[in-house]
Amino acid sequence: MKKTFILFILLALVKNSYAQFACGDTLFDSRDGQKYPTVLIGNDCWFKKNLNYGTMVMSDSLGIIHSQQSNNGIPEKYAQQNNANNLSIYGGLYEQQELMNYSPSPQGLCPNGWHVSTDQEWQNLITYAGANMSTANAGNGSNGLKALGTGIGMGAGTNTSGISLLPGGDRDGFGIFYGKELRYIYWTSTTSGTNQAWHYMLWAEKDTIERLSLGTVTTGFSCRCVKDLATGLNEMEEIDFNIYPNPSENQLQINSTKSFNEIEIFDSFGGIIYTQSFQPINSLILQTTNWPRGIYFLSIVGLDNVRTTKKISIIR
Repeated sequence: MKKTFILFILLALVKNSYAQFACGDTLFDSRDGQKYPTVLIGNDCWFKKNLNYGTMVMSDSLGIIHSQQSNNGIPEKYAQQNNANNLSIYGGLYEQQELMNYSPSPQGLCPNGWHVSTDQEWQNLITYAGANMSTANAGNGSNGLKALGTGIGMGAGTNTSGISLLPGGDRDGFGIFYGKELRYIYWTSTTSGTNQAWHYMLWAEKDTIERLSLGTVTTGFSCRCVKDLATGLNEMEEIDFNIYPNPSENQLQINSTKSFNEIEIFDSFGGIIYTQSFQPINSLILQTTNWPRGIYFLSIVGLDNVRTTKKISIIR
């Protein structure tokens, strides 16, 4: 009876970690273990930290414009000054096409259920932060967007918005890093012409905001992700699916009434031991021959990023 009760609590914890997320919680990115605090600003739920997903690649300083991120199936990021220690502070720097994962999907390299912030969402952010755009591409009031302790003089951050933007600088087309502690530069997912996209730039010594358009390759900027649901709350309806045989010795078959495109498997302590993404399907067979005997929890992720978790048992 005691073991059954403990397993019930574990299942509830795993399930609730998805079903009861509310903006203001810290998001755990199951892909790499990164944690992102969140903040609700207006109707949009934002990361309070810069995205830091992907494999670090070195940037060579050359006399020609070049890219060192490529469409090779591996998410890649630059670290400011090629120093991995800067990643934990400023997150990764991404070329815009790499950030968008070479896809028209707004998710880009953000976690499931999130997307690369759009030009309109930046406009909303500026408005709710009490800043303003005096023209289409220039404005004032950036200090309320900047993290405390960043910026200098007339440009010192007050973070009245709560979003805590960071001066992570950039990587230019020649592979040279600039602007650490001087410029806050963020891509949007919104294109502005052939191979161009909008980005926003703040300066450490000024209270200004610049909206600019630049090429989507070779230049590396920071990113903030925004939750897909406009309310900032993950109001989810569970997916109905079956697993059999359960308990299992050699394999598990998953059948779902709705298409899904990802699975995750947790051990009895809630640690992720397996994850897989694929094209949308309604059924899947998992081989369990080499799994240790024990209790696990299996989550499937639907196309609308709804997750449902069920307990599975492996016997020998």
